[in-house]
Formats: sequence, structure tokens, C-alpha cells
Amino acid sequence: MPKLSIPSKRSAAERARKASTEETQERRQYVERLLIKECRCYTSVVTMTCDKYGVGSSTVELDLKIIRKKLAEALDIDRREYAAQTLHRLDSLTEQAMDRGQLSAAVGSMALANKLVGIDSPAGINTGNGRGRNKRST
Repeated sequence: MPKLSIPSKRSAAERARKASTEETQERRQYVERLLIKECRCYTSVVTMTCDKYGVGSSTVELDLKIIRKKLAEALDIDRREYAAQTLHRLDSLTEQAMDRGQLSAAVGSMALANKLVGIDSPAGINTGNGRGRNKRST
């Protein structure tokens, strides 16, 4: 990302005063709203925040770094939770298919579960339905 150098419009005395926790939270919520809800680009977020709150670009860049880290952690947790829920459902589908004698459905369900956790099917085992792109033309 390009470093923006936007001078602060505040006086030296105003810049020397440290923002309160509430002011910092409000500014970060504003940055988050611009970034996520309004889909503003990096330059717009920095410029608009500097103009509104009278802070320097390095302060906004720090806010962006903190927000991105928080979002990455939230997405990572959501991804793990989703994978766990999906694996549970696939396990249930596999059991139901086995109980009903639908072995091809059970194999397909197990293959999807393996793919979800990053385990590929062994070479030579086709988990498809026998139609389409896996079929050899003679």
C-alpha cells in the first residue's frame, strides 16, 4: 500500500493532546464503516478520516492495521466454525446413506468431507457419478 502523507490540520498543541479511548473507538468505528459498509478505497478512508478527526495519516494507517487484524481473526474463527458444522452435516449424511444402502452417496459425502479438510482422494478412485468430464472418450 502506498504511504500517504497528509498533514494534520490541527495545531501543535491540539496534536500533542492524546485522544481519549472514546474518541479513538469512535474514529476506528468510522474507519471500519468506510472500509466495510461503504467499500471506500484506502486513499479515501485515510483522507476522509484525517479531514474529519484532524489526525495524521499514520494514525489512520494504524487504525486500518488494527481493524484488518480484527477482521482476519473473526473470519478465521467463522471459517473454522463453518468447517466444523459442515463436517458434522456430512458425517450425518454419510451415516444416513450407509443405513439406506446408498453407498455411492456415502462415498460422495466422505469425499466432500475429505476435500473440506484438505485430504484428496487416492489416485485412481473416482468419486464422481460416472458422467461428465471424468468419463474417457473411446
